[in-house]
Amino acid sequence: GEIKVDYKQEKNNYLLNVEIKGQGILSLMGNRNIVSQGKIINQFFLPSKFEHRNNKRPKKNIEATFFYDNNLIISNYKGRKIEKELISGTLDLAIYLFQFNLIESKKEIYRFEVFQGKKVRTYEYKKIKDDFIDLNNKIVGTELYEGKIIGREKSNHQVWISKNNYRIPVMLTIPTDIGLIINQVLVSTNLPL
Repeated sequence: GEIKVDYKQEKNNYLLNVEIKGQGILSLMGNRNIVSQGKIINQFFLPSKFEHRNNKRPKKNIEATFFYDNNLIISNYKGRKIEKELISGTLDLAIYLFQFNLIESKKEIYRFEVFQGKKVRTYEYKKIKDDFIDLNNKIVGTELYEGKIIGREKSNHQVWISKNNYRIPVMLTIPTDIGLIINQVLVSTNLPL
């Protein structure tokens, strides 16, 4: 599929809008628009609002609000209100890979608490190698990470993070439970790579 990223930051406020367009058989599942909005405090994203919209399956749309004073995430999914504990450091599904842009240390393993819309899961990433990929006829230096969701079988996936101006995800490869491999590639962004 194709990914379009629009990221805006004004002082310590951010807005991330990600459009994902499925291709081939995945186009049957619909295009998605994922939005994260919040603040950046001490080199860490603090989401305040999260939205996940699907043009072909609007009943599965998710809207969530993060309440830091009450340590609570309240989301609306399929018309149901879901409350989850807001664990310190929790990111949302849209912004969590952008946290690489704010990380200064070179750890072997990175862990992120990620709110997916209904659940908070721990994602773990290990750097495999430095790599180069062709993005729209431009060679981009990247770091290849292997990722998994802790406690979930068959959740291994790969993500390429650009490593020059902005360290953001530029390509993802996700195997599915039914044997399909989903490839998502960044096709446009307002950020210089």
